[in-house]
Parts: sequence; structure tokens; C-alpha cells
Amino acid sequence: MEQMAVILYNFAVHFELELPSIRTGAFYDEADFSSWAANAIITMFEAGVINGMGNNRFNPQGYGTRAEVATLLRNFLQATQTGPFVANENNIVANLTDNSLVIAKEEENELSQEENEPTPTA
Repeated sequence: MEQMAVILYNFAVHFELELPSIRTGAFYDEADFSSWAANAIITMFEAGVINGMGNNRFNPQGYGTRAEVATLLRNFLQATQTGPFVANENNIVANLTDNSLVIAKEEENELSQEENEPTPTA
């Protein structure tokens, strides 16, 4: 799970997404965090992205289920305000609907909307 925290943290840093600091605290198993992941885990916890596994434990070496990963992604989108469908100044688009997640980087389009519309035929 600590690798997922690092991936989300690095994504936020790379695209300059703001993460809120809505809570403080620590996990009982914080001593088990890898040194390279500790800051990301704490930051994601403080932002409300990571909630732990119960009993105030994170289980940093554990594997995440699909449901847990989906929850982390949803929490991340809510915390960074990039969902359900938002494009920010870096052209990052996130769409979270019907339990599906799409995150993409939109490229600048040189054609105007008018030029993209089909020409009517008689």
C-alpha cells in the first residue's frame, strides 16, 4: 500500500495539485514505513486520501485490493478537487462516474471547434 501512496503523492507533486491538510495523527505501524515512502504516506493521510486498515494501522507492506485502490483514487480526486470531471491548468482531466475512472492529459488542439464539426451535405 505504501507504493500506492507514493504514486499518488508523486502525481500530485508533478502536476502541482494542492493537497489539503485536514487532519493530523500517526499510524501505530509507522515504524514499518519504508523511509522512501514515509512522507508520501503521512501527506496522503493528512489530506484524507488514506484512512488505514482499522485499529489505526496502515499495513505499508500489504497489498491493496481493487476496492481499496478504487477508494484511494476516489479520495485522491476529491482531495485534489480534480473530480468528478475537471480540467486544471495543466490540462489534467479526471472523470469518475459509474465506478469508472479516467485520468488523462489533454493535448492542445490546434483546430477550433468549428473546424472539427462535420460539413452538412445536401
